[in-house]
Amino acid sequence: GNRTFNNDDVFWIEIIKCLKDTGMSIQSIKNIVELSTLGDSTIEERKQILLEHREKIYDEINKLQKYIDKINHKILYYEGIKNNC
Repeated sequence: GNRTFNNDDVFWIEIIKCLKDTGMSIQSIKNIVELSTLGDSTIEERKQILLEHREKIYDEINKLQKYIDKINHKILYYEGIKNNC
């Protein structure tokens, strides 16, 4: 029941997990993997997919930062009420 992975296998497992955990669709991940099997002629296409994905991640980070700011503001408000009692 034990599996042996080489460095290339580990790389692909890590990158697929990264892409999945950051919200990339399974279809897009499959597309990158398939393109990579075609060799260097698809580097620009793979790069473009990753650039677009990175932009979505940045958008999500910005949205989450705004939510954190609102939550922090509310916490400070509650702390101010508590300290004024």
